[in-house]
Amino acid sequence: MPSSLRRALTVAGASTLLILGPLAGAAWAHVGVTATDPTSGVESTITFRVPTEKDIPTTQVEVALPTDTPLTSVQVEAKDGWKVSLTKSAPAQPLKNEEGEAVSEIVTRIIWTATGDGIAPDEFADFSVFADPLPDADQLTFKVLQTYSDRTVVSWIEEQVAGGPEPDHPAPVLKLAAAPEVAAAGTGTSGAPEESPLSTGAATPTAATVTSTAPASVAAESPSGDGGALTLGWISLVVAVSALVVALLAALRRRRLPSA
Repeated sequence: MPSSLRRALTVAGASTLLILGPLAGAAWAHVGVTATDPTSGVESTITFRVPTEKDIPTTQVEVALPTDTPLTSVQVEAKDGWKVSLTKSAPAQPLKNEEGEAVSEIVTRIIWTATGDGIAPDEFADFSVFADPLPDADQLTFKVLQTYSDRTVVSWIEEQVAGGPEPDHPAPVLKLAAAPEVAAAGTGTSGAPEESPLSTGAATPTAATVTSTAPASVAAESPSGDGGALTLGWISLVVAVSALVVALLAALRRRRLPSA
């Protein structure tokens, strides 16, 4: 291979790695949460995405649900290779369902335990629950314990402080849109309804924290809004590939030009 062509390939390849390397690492950073319809007052499927960041499998995932803004009705999706256990308790405050009936107990904790190999290294798994409805809140914070096959635990329970740096092991946060009737009332001439200061805490898992060397990048499809990072990644990929093509064409053109 001509030296000019080799240099072009080296430069283009290095540029691609520099641009995409950090973004590729960001895809595996944190436990994330999404919902099919993240709107207060509507039914929605909530999905937790759990990546394995060590070189051993993840064998248990424990999720603490919010207790100050509880989910009145929860159903867990069956998942092959995993068994599920639920913890229930009485709500801290009087609570009613959509039919106006009193709710005597709520789900406060869900534990998925692997019956097989678990989540292998460099893989992830999704764990879903159906909530009907989502509570009236700005956001929901879920605290997650991720247990590996050597029984070490990574605790995703740290809450983001406004204006502060991102925690090493942030608790997944699901941001909610206002209920349709509340949003409509806010557009009327009588003014928007007064907001209630809702807390977004969750029941804190009781297992001890044994942190891993997990990177502190943003997880793929994480609820904290990483769509911009993914878009930037695709743009960067197009730019890097374009640079590679231009470099190759230039090298080939120099080879074809007659020497003086």
